[in-house]
Amino acid sequence: MIHSAHVSVSPSSSQVFEGDPVSLSCEEDDSSAGWTLRRNTSRDTRAECEEWGQLTGSSCTTSSIVLLDSGVYWCEFNQSTISNMVNLTVTGKLSVWTRLTVSPSSSQFFDGDYVTLSCEEDDSSAGWTLRRNTSRDTRAECEEWGQLTVSSCTTSSIVLLDSGVYWCESREGPISNMVNLTVTGKLSGSVILQSPVLPVMEGDDVTLLCQTKTTPSNLPAAFYKDGSLISNGSSVNMTIQHVSRSDEGLYKCDISGHGESPSSWITRKKHLIFFISVLLLMFSPLALFYILHTMHQTLAVIFRFHNFIFFTIRILH
Repeated sequence: MIHSAHVSVSPSSSQVFEGDPVSLSCEEDDSSAGWTLRRNTSRDTRAECEEWGQLTGSSCTTSSIVLLDSGVYWCEFNQSTISNMVNLTVTGKLSVWTRLTVSPSSSQFFDGDYVTLSCEEDDSSAGWTLRRNTSRDTRAECEEWGQLTVSSCTTSSIVLLDSGVYWCESREGPISNMVNLTVTGKLSGSVILQSPVLPVMEGDDVTLLCQTKTTPSNLPAAFYKDGSLISNGSSVNMTIQHVSRSDEGLYKCDISGHGESPSSWITRKKHLIFFISVLLLMFSPLALFYILHTMHQTLAVIFRFHNFIFFTIRILH
C-alpha cells in the first residue's frame, strides 16, 4: 500500500511574524502509517517536533515562533516516503534587511540547470553570507558548492543533491527569507512547476508553467491548488489574475503520461498603498475634526474682520 500525507499550516500562510503561534500538522490517508514531522532550519537538520515544539497527535505547535524557526517542514514515513515540503519564513523587526533571490525565478529545477542565488542587501556593510542545508551538508557556504561573485552564488549544473533550503545570514545574526530548492532528475516523466520563488504583489497577475524534460517540453497540463483540480489540462500554463489572499496555497501540475511536479507555495504581499489606506481610515475621524475645527476658526476670523471693516466705514462716513 502506498501511503501519502500532506503538511498543513495554521494559520494558512508560509509567512508569519516573530512571536506568532503556529501549528503544523501531518494530514494522513492512514493514521496508522506513523508519519513524522521534520524540519531543516539554519540551526537544525531533520529535527523532529519534540526538539522545537509541542507534539499533540499528528500536530506540532509553537506558541511563539522565532526567526530561527524559518525553514523547510515536511512529513516523513519510514525515512523514505515524504510529503510536500512547506517553506516557512518568519519575519522580525530587523535593523538591516536582505532577501534571497533566485535566477531563473523558480523553486523547482531540472538536474543540470544553471542557477544563480543572490543576497540583495540594504546595507552592504552587514556582511551577508549565503548558506544552505541539504542532505549532504549543513550551513554550507557558497564556496563549498558553487562559484561566489560578490553577493551572488552560481552553480552551472545543479544536481539532485543540491535540493535543500538556502538563506542569507549576517554577522550580527539576522537571516533573510528562506528558499527551498527542489531539483528533479532528467528521467523520462520528470515534471517541474515554474512559479515565482518570492511572494507575488497583491493585485498582480502570475503565470504558472508546467514543464517536462522530454520533447516537446511544453505539453498540456492539469493544475492543482491544495490538492484540488483548478485547471483541466487544456493548456501548458495557467495565469492567476489579480492575486489575492484566496490565491495563496500549495500548487502543483500534472502532465498526462509524464507524471506530476513537486508542490510549490504561492504567497502574496500587499501594496504599500494598502497600509497607507488603513492608516488614513484609522485617523480620518481625527483628521476630519481637525480640518473642520480649523475651518471654523478661519471663518470666525474672517467674520470678525468683515465686521471691523463695516463699522470703520460707517464711522468715517
